[in-house]
Amino acid sequence: MRGRLVGTGATANVYEWGEPEVIKIFHDSSRAQQEAEKEARVARAISGLSGVKAPKFIRIEQYEGSACLVYEKADGPTMLGHIQATEESVIANARLLAELQHELHQIRPDVTPNLKLELGRSIQRVGELSDEEQAKLASLLEQLPDGGALCHYDFHPGNIILTTDGPQIIDWMNALVGHPAADVARTYLLLTGSELPPDMPEELRFRIVGYQKQFTQVYIDAILELSGLSMADVEAWLAPTLAVRISELSEGKEREKKLVELRGL
Repeated sequence: MRGRLVGTGATANVYEWGEPEVIKIFHDSSRAQQEAEKEARVARAISGLSGVKAPKFIRIEQYEGSACLVYEKADGPTMLGHIQATEESVIANARLLAELQHELHQIRPDVTPNLKLELGRSIQRVGELSDEEQAKLASLLEQLPDGGALCHYDFHPGNIILTTDGPQIIDWMNALVGHPAADVARTYLLLTGSELPPDMPEELRFRIVGYQKQFTQVYIDAILELSGLSMADVEAWLAPTLAVRISELSEGKEREKKLVELRGL
């Protein structure tokens, strides 16, 4: 029986489903079967990799006429919910985020790298870009290194659950195989681009923005030190990564803002 809501996202909600499980219910029931089968393929592949810290995928379940996904329950707060507005907490969690991502990048799946291919497809879906802009991004992407690391490609504090048995990484729908710098660039953009509610009190906004900047800086310093990457390595991926982010956004001010940022790079 469906229990309490434990997580919500752009495409689905997650609910308790019995004692040891959770169920992921997609918002768009017309695409639920397709999305469930796609995610199940990714989840099974991830479950078969040694060293991955992720809740076990169990099965596809039919609920109220729609295909849903059942996972082993990872019991605990997300890193995002766990972080306190103190310098000590911000630093500790930012370093942990970097350590977890670096560990992930040591996993080398025995498959053909597909990150650059998928990024190229996403960029083509940004209809606002001119043919010249599309060609420039395609050329830039082609020159970037392939790599063979496991990349989560949606790696941020909201997708880390801190259980009593250690951190668990969730939401693997975007997982790809490619260069670690691409995954770091994606996380960097997600951390720097997080929007705060417009009605938030100014004093609270100032405090959070300050900690957000510190969190991002500690994270990037730590991941560069652990990986041996340079900031230039990461920055080389920013333009195609931002284009991918634009392809994910609905029409509106946020998409328009990101387009301006992309054209300014």
